[in-house]
Amino acid sequence: MGEETSEEALTIVRFLPADGHVVVPVVLNGFLEARVLVDTGAGISVLSRELAQKLQLEEEPGHGITLKTMAMDIQAQSATLDSIQVGNLIENNLRVAIADLHHGEERKFDAILGMDFMSKYRIHIDNENSRIVLSPGKRRGN
Repeated sequence: MGEETSEEALTIVRFLPADGHVVVPVVLNGFLEARVLVDTGAGISVLSRELAQKLQLEEEPGHGITLKTMAMDIQAQSATLDSIQVGNLIENNLRVAIADLHHGEERKFDAILGMDFMSKYRIHIDNENSRIVLSPGKRRGN
């Protein structure tokens, strides 16, 4: 990766390696800390039903969606998250999916961070130092 010569704001977030996955800490709606799996293959961010209940998110009636995964289709409801903060980056009014996230006996993450958030940034995953570096990208269609 070439060095950036412009004065761009970088956000560096340490991650916890979890069975080959990248899990980062986030703050949801300004108060609730959660562990979130970074998934560049997910088009939309997904919250577990338990996390959505803690946030008192209301599912939007009539807005059921189907999440396609490699293994199966998962039925989910959509809702709007007031805010999600990753490092010092904050995205407001992010539409998310609420679904049952089953991931074994050990709960390694509470949600999935998808490309709906990450596509706004250039992303460098530094596995050697267990960190993700996010820098401003081109804003699309806002």
